[in-house]
Amino acid sequence: GLVGTLPSNIGQCAQLVDLEVTHTQLSGAIPSSIGGLSMLRRLSFAHTSVSGDAPRELGALQNLTYLTASYSKVTSLLDSLVDCAKLGAIQCVGCSWLGGTLPSRLGLMPKLNELAIDNSAVSGTLPVSLWNSTQTLASFSAGSTYISGTLPSFEKYQ
Repeated sequence: GLVGTLPSNIGQCAQLVDLEVTHTQLSGAIPSSIGGLSMLRRLSFAHTSVSGDAPRELGALQNLTYLTASYSKVTSLLDSLVDCAKLGAIQCVGCSWLGGTLPSRLGLMPKLNELAIDNSAVSGTLPVSLWNSTQTLASFSAGSTYISGTLPSFEKYQ
């Protein structure tokens, strides 16, 4: 399988649409140049040793629709993704390094329809914006996390 790190100049692959390195032996940080992948729709680095803080440049991926980082060691990932206007699915299951709280702006993502953070070290309360603004949210999975709070009334979704 693949070993090593993601190349620091990966952002020069401007026509790249799908980057899937799942179940590889890749490690190290996500290079900040990833923000240059303006055509990228799918990003998957689940079940790898990719680690470190997610670069803010991930927010520049305006065509990104799907991201899975399940069982990786990336931190600050959710904060980096809130500006991805087309992102519909975020899967961060088993991300014990994810940590922190759910960003309050998460609910302002207009296309978000799936958020899976089971078995991740996320804590705090559910952001109200997740329920007030995200009318496209169809799947929310947060089992075995440290999130607290109450679910809202779902009358307006009927």
